[in-house]
This record gives sequence, C-alpha cells and structure tokens, in this order.
Amino acid sequence: MIIKRLLYHTLFSIIMLLLKTGKCFAQGELTSGSGIQNLFKTAKKFEIAPMEQPSWAKKPGKLLFKVAWVSDMHLRDDASIQASKKAFNMIRDDLKANFTLITGDNCDYYKDLPEEESKLPVGVKRHLWLKRFLAKELARPYSIIPGDNWPWDFEKVFGPQKYSFDFGGFHFLMTATDAVAKERDITSVFYDDTKEWIKQDLAQNANKPTFFILHETLVPPCFPDAEWGVATLSENPNVLAALCGHLHLDLEFPQKTWKQFCAPSIGRSHRPAFKLLNFYLDQVIIESYELQQDTGKIIKAKKWQRIEIPKKYQSVIKQRFQSGKRLAFENFRQMPIRPKVADSSLLQRCNEVEKAISQFIVQFGLSKFGLTPP
Repeated sequence: MIIKRLLYHTLFSIIMLLLKTGKCFAQGELTSGSGIQNLFKTAKKFEIAPMEQPSWAKKPGKLLFKVAWVSDMHLRDDASIQASKKAFNMIRDDLKANFTLITGDNCDYYKDLPEEESKLPVGVKRHLWLKRFLAKELARPYSIIPGDNWPWDFEKVFGPQKYSFDFGGFHFLMTATDAVAKERDITSVFYDDTKEWIKQDLAQNANKPTFFILHETLVPPCFPDAEWGVATLSENPNVLAALCGHLHLDLEFPQKTWKQFCAPSIGRSHRPAFKLLNFYLDQVIIESYELQQDTGKIIKAKKWQRIEIPKKYQSVIKQRFQSGKRLAFENFRQMPIRPKVADSSLLQRCNEVEKAISQFIVQFGLSKFGLTPP
C-alpha cells in the first residue's frame, strides 16, 4: 500500500509539472524565461537519453545513403550563426550527407547584404542572407521549409513551401501551414486545398516508404490541425515517420504505425544538436551530434533511434538501387507557390489547442507509468 501511494504521489507530481508546462506552451510562453525553465525541467525527464549501442545499430548492413537533419537554427546573433556553421561544415566535410533536411525557424538575420538589396522587405532580406549562408557553409543539396518564426516571404527566395520528392526509393513529403495569427503561433492551420494535396500525395505514393516533414509537431498537438494530421498519417501505412522541430528538444513519440520525431534545436537549446539519418534496406538508424558547450566542438552522442522498414516496401528500394541510376531527387511535385497568410481570426482556435495539449500531457504522463486515463 505504501509503495502504491508513493507511485501515485510521484505520478501526480509529474502530471502537475507537465500540466504547468503545457499551460506555458499553450499560452505562447515558450520563449519566456519561466516558460523555457518549466518546459526544460519537464522535458529532461523524457528526452532521448544516452545509451549503450543497441545490437541493431552495430552491424546494420549496407548503407544506402545519409540525410542530415537540422532544425530551429534561430540565426540571429553570432552564437547561433557559429553553431549552425559548425553543424553544416561537419555535414559537408565529415559526414558527407547526400542532402540535408532543414525544418524551420531558420533565420532572423540580414546584415552585410549588398547595397542594392537593402531596401527589400525584411522577410526577403532574411531569406536571401540564409540562402547565401547555406551556399557557403553547407554547399551541398538541401530541402528546406519555413517554421512559425520568420516565415514571411520564404517563397520569394526558396520557392514552394509544400512539395514532395523521391530519393533512393523513399518518399519525402515537405509541408508547411498556410496561415497563422501573428499574435499566437499555436494558431497555424492548413487550408482545405493543402489538406487535399497532402492526401493525394500520400495516396499516389502508397507503395513507397514515406517521411512526413513539418515544423510544428503533430504529437504533442501544437496547432489546430494536429489531430487531422495524426489521423491522416495513421490512415496511410506507407508513412513511417513524421520529422518535426519546434520544441527545441530531443523527443520521440511512437504511434501505432509511425513515429513522431522532434529534432533538438541547433541554435537555441540547452543541448544544441542535429541528427543524421542512415538509410538501410530494412531500417533507418538515427544518430545525434551534439555541440559541447565547454569545448565548442560537435561530437557524436551515445544515442541511437530506429525506424523499421516493413518488408512490403523493401522491394521498391531494391528496384531503385538495381536500376543503376545515380542517387538524385526524383518525382518532384509541388503545390502552387503562395505566401503565408496572417489571419487574426484564427485566435479563436487557441482554446481547442490548449485543451488538446492539456489532454495529451495527462495521457502522456499516465502512459509513462503504464496506466490508462480514466
């Protein structure tokens, strides 16, 4: 009885902490001092922890290709610029990833631009600076989307915000929300035509192992259409994973048929890091590379995550590599290019997000103890 009471006392404490964190997040306090402290205090209990190398990561077979994954650079000062520079230089020179995924909250910096660009809109200047930065420091292929911070005028420099492509027999679906109330970032939504385009893309590529990429997380539900997103991915067994940023934390949330991964921030985090996805015929092994605050060096962390590839999709991968064609972006498809919309009427949807976050937090806390919500 005493042990049981202690268990429930601990559970209650964790749930209250989670609820406090969820409230801070839902009320847009993620960037405030108290919000960050509460979020990190909670999340440190659930972030991916260092581990002994698992057996499936020791001799995984023939490596097909590598994809680096960088999120939440928050380029706005020398410290964030240097952190991303080190990450991109390592990806370019040491890891030699075939391409890099960049999943939003990218750049609030636009100094040292040519004089003829000084009168351009601020959003355009940010993205022009970022494009030159990537050309110099990464100098390898990349696939990029905007986040909830500084998305304005993205399309004028980088083109479509919603597009898809194949690489090495895998399908990558890059997405971004269409509108948001500038006052609250939890109000981002997809328009109906975007939802239809996403569904069509998933259906048209049903025979390929698929990765869904978005800045905001579906799990936990950080925007009004998160529930729609979870349902849509769950209806398409070809989706193996959703890759998101936004939370600045190293988290993983398994669903029934797919996994939600949250990339840590390379530019603004208690543990700046990026990830490397190693693609094999039967699995994808995810490695983490963390910036050491004391030495300023990036080292490979003792962390491994895994995405298993069902056998029914492995034949597609085999066919792609048996074709003899060099690895390249293929089957490119995009939605018509259009800007993100600022829509204050979306503020009325804040309550549903706050409710969804609170419900998730309680369910997540209970699940950690193997319990079912009442």
